[in-house]
Amino acid sequence: PTFRSALAADYKANRAPMPPDLAEQVPWVHEACAALGVPVLTYENYEADDVIGTLATRAASESLEVVIVTGDKDFFQLVGGSIRVFNPREPGTWYDAEGVKEKFGVTPSQVVDVLSLMGDAIDNVKGVPGIGEKGARTLISEHGSLDALLAHADDLKQRKYRTALQTHAETA
Repeated sequence: PTFRSALAADYKANRAPMPPDLAEQVPWVHEACAALGVPVLTYENYEADDVIGTLATRAASESLEVVIVTGDKDFFQLVGGSIRVFNPREPGTWYDAEGVKEKFGVTPSQVVDVLSLMGDAIDNVKGVPGIGEKGARTLISEHGSLDALLAHADDLKQRKYRTALQTHAETA
């Protein structure tokens, strides 16, 4: 359990539990890392993503070059300055701020707004019904931020988006 579980009881409710054969390997990986001198950092009530994000931003604030190796698009919001993402599923693909814009359609600072609109089925984050990834990217690109979009929701030409945002602004 993490602090997010306390905020929303249904957080990650759609995610299947870790397979037992994988769960039993985690301590072995920790032992192997310790034997090789590789630090393993865990913090109670926090997910690995929280630890990674904290370490990345702290290292960047110390003017260190940071690479986050992940296929998780959530980390695009941290890209910028000395923080880049390398996706091992896309060999040779490194994401700097321009790469995020090219791949995800918005700047790193806008990623969280897109994710707020589209939701995340894996984490059971609802988002706004009727606004998928493409619509979220378009709306945030056009309005700049979720706050600006919500402030002008009544003026949207596309009725589907206008109604969805009027009805589900709090969800976003």
